[in-house]
Amino acid sequence: EGLPTLTHRASSRGRDRKAGEFLLVDFIGSQQSSFRMVDLTIGQVAAIIAFCIVIARAWCPTIGTFILAGQLRDRETAATCFLIAIVGVVTPLGLYESNELRSKAVKADFEYMRDSSTFYTSMTMRDDKPFTRVCSLDGCYVPCPYTSDVTVIETDDPAVPDILREIYTSGTRYERTTISNYFDIEWRQTTTQYDRQLNNGTPVASGIYRRLETISLLDDARAVEGLVVDAREGRIGFRNHTIPSGYPLGVTWTEDLLFWEPDVECVDTNTTFDFEITTGSQTDAGVSVSKLRLTDRGGFVNINTTAP
Repeated sequence: EGLPTLTHRASSRGRDRKAGEFLLVDFIGSQQSSFRMVDLTIGQVAAIIAFCIVIARAWCPTIGTFILAGQLRDRETAATCFLIAIVGVVTPLGLYESNELRSKAVKADFEYMRDSSTFYTSMTMRDDKPFTRVCSLDGCYVPCPYTSDVTVIETDDPAVPDILREIYTSGTRYERTTISNYFDIEWRQTTTQYDRQLNNGTPVASGIYRRLETISLLDDARAVEGLVVDAREGRIGFRNHTIPSGYPLGVTWTEDLLFWEPDVECVDTNTTFDFEITTGSQTDAGVSVSKLRLTDRGGFVNINTTAP
């Protein structure tokens, strides 16, 4: 008594079952038990896993230390002490990977990489706008060199002739070079200019000046769209914004670039502005400037009038 009894009952269709079907067997007990699943949220499961990890990290080294302490002898050789001292210093350093440069240079293909700074986002698209130029004399348009022999004109052609392109690009045309020539330097922003005396009144591309970003406070070299700005040395290099493709870990290379370095020098013009400053309550600001004059200290009287 008190033990559950099991009754075996087979389905009546057990004789006629086909291949692939299972025999239906029911086990019926005199006593029934119920099971209930515990509801856990994702946060609770994550907390349990984190708790187990913390316990494992805290106790595993301690347990290992006690095991090693029980296995070691009271006295060790000098070699064992020496190895322990080395391992105590070297082991915390760990293993790491390092990238080393190849000893031999390889050829690489350069591809254009768009600049994300304001030097690209504010740049005007070139489309098919050519280089133009204008020559004038005494306020009147005159033919530019290598364009025409006509002395009296009604309209001027601002297009740059091929002979000038040949002169200013001959040094970099016949060989692959990274040095920029005259026609590689363009206005970053352009607009359209209309003049009835230029190109028969049709639109002509013209450059405009706009301040984009302050780079005077930089203290390093930075590559922007079309330029290499070296704020440390105070120079600007012209370069196409391209990098080697297919090297996710980075590469190093050398290039010959055209740099502009301003040569600033203060020159005494031998002229001064002289004035007097007085303070008083007669003016709103309390300060007045009087007797403002330009004094010639040899700049005009001793000027060189000979032609250079």
